[in-house]
Amino acid sequence: MSWFRSRDEELVEAVDRRDVRRIRKLLSAGANPNATYKNGNTVLHMATVRGHGDIVRSLLLGGADPNAGAVNDSATPLILASASGKRDIVQLLIDSGGDVNRRTTSDLVFVAAEAQIAVQAKIEMWKFRPAMGHLVGDGTGGGSTALMFASAEGDAEIVKALLKAGARVNDENASGKNALSVARAALVRRSTTHEEIVRLLMQAGAMA
Repeated sequence: MSWFRSRDEELVEAVDRRDVRRIRKLLSAGANPNATYKNGNTVLHMATVRGHGDIVRSLLLGGADPNAGAVNDSATPLILASASGKRDIVQLLIDSGGDVNRRTTSDLVFVAAEAQIAVQAKIEMWKFRPAMGHLVGDGTGGGSTALMFASAEGDAEIVKALLKAGARVNDENASGKNALSVARAALVRRSTTHEEIVRLLMQAGAMA
């Protein structure tokens, strides 16, 4: 058995160790910035969910694709960052060409209070259980956007950033829900923090 490791394998290991200096060196030496784990999900997805902005920045500068879709649900790094309240990473991804209107392919409409925990748990397990089930969902069959996730999560600053970048407020998922209906549902359930999001979305032209 060969013990030779490719640069891409070393990059995955460096991302897991959060070794930014090693990451930069490997990228300069030709490592693929879109290197994947054995299950096919990228190092950018992993760094995003872990909230490692320094690694996200290095990977993006090295040419990582901000619109790569996750294996199970086609969630992009921007969708994952928006769903888990990672404001700085959201902006990094937008500035690097992240598509604010990309959609998932699974039934992902998060319960606000559960969103971050669900995302963190799933992505951290990708390396070990590629066939894990979907996140908290409503059976819609997919079609949800970063704006829907941010509206559910209750992060007005991310909602503002997505709207500024051109997020479409009236896009609907497979069950006919848009960002406004998701935010209103969260507001009714538990959270007054969604009041500002409802206002922002209506000001941007969202229709009930």
